[in-house]
Amino acid sequence: KKIIKNADALLIVTGAGMSVDSGIPTYRGNNGIWTKSIKIGNKNYSYDEISSLKMWKENPKLAWGFKANFHKLMNNLKPHEGYYHLLKSIKDKYDYFVCTSNIDGYFHRSGFDENKIYEVHGSINNLQCMNKNCNIRNGVVPLKKAPDFDHETFIAKNLPKCMFCNNMSRPNVSMFGDFEFYGKPYEHQRNRLDKWLLNLKK
Repeated sequence: KKIIKNADALLIVTGAGMSVDSGIPTYRGNNGIWTKSIKIGNKNYSYDEISSLKMWKENPKLAWGFKANFHKLMNNLKPHEGYYHLLKSIKDKYDYFVCTSNIDGYFHRSGFDENKIYEVHGSINNLQCMNKNCNIRNGVVPLKKAPDFDHETFIAKNLPKCMFCNNMSRPNVSMFGDFEFYGKPYEHQRNRLDKWLLNLKK
């Protein structure tokens, strides 16, 4: 407490645990979704299997349905009071920056400065194209509405299309084995973090 009280700046580093009180499950831990087998229809999947680039290529309707369920969960829920309390406690006292592996966008939604947030794994609220060259030309776009899906089979009823080239769009988040994640927006966020660190008082 003494160190924080005497600090000029705070780097806030968070992971999945930050959003647990909002109702979003963690990935690791005794009740984490990485530890569970996910039954869809008559088949069981591990989380890293269903959330992999391989799944997006081989079974995109299932991949989209599963991720659309996550998008619905994250957007139906809201940042818990801890986010607002944290912001209120620091915004007028410290220079701050947030580094988070969370993809839910809750720091944005709770009022943290968007220029002081680095989302390491991307954001569920953005879309990228499955065509890497299209991403390079056009960047990402906001996900306005995730596809509808069957709540028993998690099969998406439609596949979102890229507004630029009509290929399938996918969430702009880093998945397992994801060498096609378009990370340019987050490189800009990381650059802002690096500059912030360099400019801190010694």
